[in-house]
Amino acid sequence: MKIRFLTVAFAAAAMLASCSKDAGTDPAPVPGGPDAIRATAKSLTIETNAAPGSKAAYTGEDADGLKAAVYGSKTTGDYSSTYVSGTMTFKAGETQGDAVSFDTGATGSTSLPADKSSVFLTALYPSDATWSGLGTTATLTFSGKEDIMASAQSEVAKGGGSEGGKAAFATFAFKHLLTRIDVTIQGEDESAVAAWGEVQSVKLTGTFKNQVAVTLADGTAATATAFSGSASGWTFYTAEDGVPAPQALTTAEKVAYATTMTAPFTATGSEDLTLEVVTKTSSGEAVTSSVKVNVPTAGGTDTQGKAYSINLVFKKADISGVATVEGWGTPIDIPQDVI
Repeated sequence: MKIRFLTVAFAAAAMLASCSKDAGTDPAPVPGGPDAIRATAKSLTIETNAAPGSKAAYTGEDADGLKAAVYGSKTTGDYSSTYVSGTMTFKAGETQGDAVSFDTGATGSTSLPADKSSVFLTALYPSDATWSGLGTTATLTFSGKEDIMASAQSEVAKGGGSEGGKAAFATFAFKHLLTRIDVTIQGEDESAVAAWGEVQSVKLTGTFKNQVAVTLADGTAATATAFSGSASGWTFYTAEDGVPAPQALTTAEKVAYATTMTAPFTATGSEDLTLEVVTKTSSGEAVTSSVKVNVPTAGGTDTQGKAYSINLVFKKADISGVATVEGWGTPIDIPQDVI
């Protein structure tokens, strides 16, 4: 799918042009040469298939095709001065033969230092987002379209593999830092379809955090402390990053409507989210409904890295829903009325 997991449709594509304050001075390596800085990516936290129509992409144990922003520093955990910055496009596999070097256009030195000193590499996704304030953290403002991932830093050096703590190539293990929410729609029967007509819009109401500060040493962003900012309301998007068009109800089960990515939160199991659902009847009457969503807590109260599928079932008398955890962890099916 197009949305943010695989290809990011941001207009700003020059995220790395000015990031290197202290560019390396070692000569550029011969392509494929032994001293080129290389890395693999593996063990994403998605362990099961995603909900139909959702934005999930990487459902395996590798990151084949993932393109990430990669920064190198001579100082562990601090990237205010970079040795190298650019992007890497990973392929399947975890061995040195599977490791990739920097894509064309990297700034600084893409070769390992000749003196065998260490380079610390950190990786962030999306690759073409505007990551700012690089130091011990990197900050990004997000809108609901982005799947934000990060990996702990990896220490590499020329001749690595024989010295403690150092490796000949980096290994990145990406983790999802946001919460994914999928919405599907369904008319309970033909009379309900006739009564409700078509879905005009669905959005989350309330105030939402829209900035994240990722700690670059370990690739984490704590739910309670790393998220900030304030956005009123939160939008759902289609697979093409657009706002969903009006969609006629049918009796087909769980028709994919839209998806969004939010800052993680602590679920309580009671009215954690509120959906504003606007429908339009065949007579042209617009109806706005408020739907309270009880987020399941059986899989833990921290929603970071989890996906929730909310199935809105439109009935003749009211709307009901089922919230299901699936896609980014062990599926937990917990029925829950949403009236």
